[in-house]
Amino acid sequence: MRDPANCSSAQNDIPLAAVYTALDVKAEIQADDLEPTEKSNLGGPHGSRTTLGGEMWYLERLFERVLREAQEAKREKEQQSIPETDAAYSRRCTAIEAAAAAPRLVLLGAAGSGKSSFGHHLALCLAGETLGRNEANLEHLNGSPPTDSDEGPDWLAWPHGAPLPVFVELRKLVRSPAFDAEPGPGTLLEYLKTEHPQLAEVANQLFAEPRGALVILDGLDETPSAPASRERLKDMIAGFVHSHPQCRVIVTSRPYAYTDGSPWRLEGLGFEEASLAELTSSQAKKFIFGWYRHLAERRQVDAEQAEQRSADLWREIESTRYLKPMAQLPLMLTMMTDLHASSGGRLRGGRAGLYKRSVELLLDRWNEVRDIPEGGTVAEQLGMDVDELQRALERLAFDVHRERGAQGGDQPAEITDTELWKALDRERSSDRIVDERRVMDYLHQRSGILLGESPSVYRFPHRSYQEYLAASYLIRTNFPGLMNEEVTRDPDLWREVVLLAAGQVAEIPLMVWSLMAMLVPESPPQNVTQDDPGFVRALFAALAIQETSLWRRVPTGERRKLDRIRRWLETSLQIGALSPMDRAAGGRVLGMLGDQRPGVGLREDGLPDLDWVQIPAGSFLMGSADTADAYPDEKPQHEVELTAYQISRYPVTHIQFAAFVEDNGYSLRWRDCWTEEGWEWKGDRVGPNDKMEPAFLLNNHPRVNVTWFEASAFCQWLARRSGLETRLPTEAEWEKASRGTGGNIYPWGNDFDASRCNSLEGGIGKPSAVGAFPTGVSPDGVMDMSGNVWEWTHSPWTKDHSAQKADLDSDAVEPADLAEANATPGAMRVIRGGGYWDEAQNARSAYRNSDGPDWAVRSQGFRPPRALRA
Repeated sequence: MRDPANCSSAQNDIPLAAVYTALDVKAEIQADDLEPTEKSNLGGPHGSRTTLGGEMWYLERLFERVLREAQEAKREKEQQSIPETDAAYSRRCTAIEAAAAAPRLVLLGAAGSGKSSFGHHLALCLAGETLGRNEANLEHLNGSPPTDSDEGPDWLAWPHGAPLPVFVELRKLVRSPAFDAEPGPGTLLEYLKTEHPQLAEVANQLFAEPRGALVILDGLDETPSAPASRERLKDMIAGFVHSHPQCRVIVTSRPYAYTDGSPWRLEGLGFEEASLAELTSSQAKKFIFGWYRHLAERRQVDAEQAEQRSADLWREIESTRYLKPMAQLPLMLTMMTDLHASSGGRLRGGRAGLYKRSVELLLDRWNEVRDIPEGGTVAEQLGMDVDELQRALERLAFDVHRERGAQGGDQPAEITDTELWKALDRERSSDRIVDERRVMDYLHQRSGILLGESPSVYRFPHRSYQEYLAASYLIRTNFPGLMNEEVTRDPDLWREVVLLAAGQVAEIPLMVWSLMAMLVPESPPQNVTQDDPGFVRALFAALAIQETSLWRRVPTGERRKLDRIRRWLETSLQIGALSPMDRAAGGRVLGMLGDQRPGVGLREDGLPDLDWVQIPAGSFLMGSADTADAYPDEKPQHEVELTAYQISRYPVTHIQFAAFVEDNGYSLRWRDCWTEEGWEWKGDRVGPNDKMEPAFLLNNHPRVNVTWFEASAFCQWLARRSGLETRLPTEAEWEKASRGTGGNIYPWGNDFDASRCNSLEGGIGKPSAVGAFPTGVSPDGVMDMSGNVWEWTHSPWTKDHSAQKADLDSDAVEPADLAEANATPGAMRVIRGGGYWDEAQNARSAYRNSDGPDWAVRSQGFRPPRALRA
């Protein structure tokens, strides 16, 4: 995974063999027909096929392997009664399989994709096998690759024994005296003898042996592109291939240089092609855990620490929008893991800190020029130092982001070589003579901060690097005035730039508070409309607060600025401004700042401040008509008569439930609030299970991960503390509050609309602040009855919902719900409403489900306390 030449870590050098993760190529092997047949017209037996090229004897073994895997998968499906599909069985090929199949292979991959590391690892394992080394040998080479499931397909091991491995950096070769000689069959051998004198006497013999050698020619396109040099190099490769047919040869190149018609192509020499694939999630995870496992073996961290830090980093990558795509590129994943480990198990400085250190590392690669004369410097050779180069790239990133950043979706903008040179020329010291071609070559081939799409087109490695560097330029250029101009002109384009700028100035209070004042100069006007641009700017400010943890340390003189932002966020939830996804994001920040909407927090006396909604007496239609999407336990639809009652407008929030916990709600003091079975379940617990990500524990979000026992005890505690008669609702009471009297399928009507609720279709993927979907309100004004979180009811589960008790007798000596619960210990309880991960069908007002009273999940909360007969 990591090139030994670029493997300097704050944790000391990490051996390649210790952390290398097997790579895949984009070719797949597919089994179209599971029954043995004649060879397909693509050359594979049993109806198998692949785009992977190479020797047929090896490909047939691959086809047979995949056929067995497909047959095993089919048998497993039959045993589990899983319906058959028409999809053919297939899996990706590994890079080792591609190299084993093709005696001559061109391995293609973008900068940072792992081409060189693959070659180093292959050579290292073959050499280790010959030398009898345990740390790298054929066993390491043939170890099972990671798969997307624990029982994924096996791969076909390397079948060629241990030929002599020879790794050649072509950019070095073309600068050697051997390259100046007339190219011929012996040119490569002469170079190797010069570089490795110990081979001089035995090289000819070793290369002529039946087992031959495996020669890896790395970086075909990273050599001078002048026609004479290019043709000389190609002639040299052709001469070696023709004179040593028993040797296997792998050439690596970036894809743009090896397209059809490219002058770099090695035509007529029998080379197959394979392109490296991006890392899968399981490959990235394996790399991270392997890295930390190696640190534990070196006793730089203990084993438990290594496991925890691995899990923390992996969870952060999987749950963070900007990290996940970066982790698909080996170079980026290596830097992230290295930075995480060297910073004590965290990506210090947040996102901006990660990019800052990544840019420094990438530019350091540019600084690693190996052919500088002794005593020379990069600045002397190239006419620019690293600081000048970074400033040029910052200005360049700003310019291309402003001009073309809106094009191409998430891709970084294209940069022409003319634009790049102008940017460099603006920043260089005027008294230096600049070797333009040399600067361009090293940026193109070595730095990693710019990736060559073609000889004349560049891109930053990821759009976020473009945005980070543009933010850096804005910070040192009329901050925050120029940023204000750009945000006003095109807010969507500059969203991430604003956040990255905030991260960079987070430790400079004057600058960060100036940014807040620029974004939100005033509070929302009284009659503000949904399309007011102030909502977007307030969202940017809120996300910047989250990015920098600014809300944790607010000087007295700056609180008014934060209060303005808070009021914009509250208003966006109340009137439905911004997109649902952005509204949910703003709601999360509002939970940190302090949500002051009625019904969300606490009263002055510390009790939950519940906003009661009156549900009038009368009958309503309960259940579903006989329609295709209705389940049997929702039928028949029937009329139910209920007396008047009140119900909380929102689900109980995290801060409201915390008042119960802080009042020793799990102690003997409040024993009579618990059912008998619930008290036995509680045991020595002193609070609910809070082992969840921070997004699930925000004060203005529904309290989730509580059992029916805990929800019921909370209601009884509040009844005693407030003097109101409160309890969990029956499912009839819940359903009437959700759909009103007219039999609505959803709280708002009969047609599903993803913008009205937090369900799977909306893509939020976690609970949202209560009341974040005002257009999803029920006919009586109750919020969040569809989606967001499931809600406990008092009712025991029955398949026939028409037999359920609609109301509870409140005249019992013991509170009615406690008496009923104690009479039916262990009964499954009805849950309603659907959660953030549920589809529309489960978010219908009539949909019913159930859970055991001791069951707690992250998508399940509860809605009362409920006030009876107000």
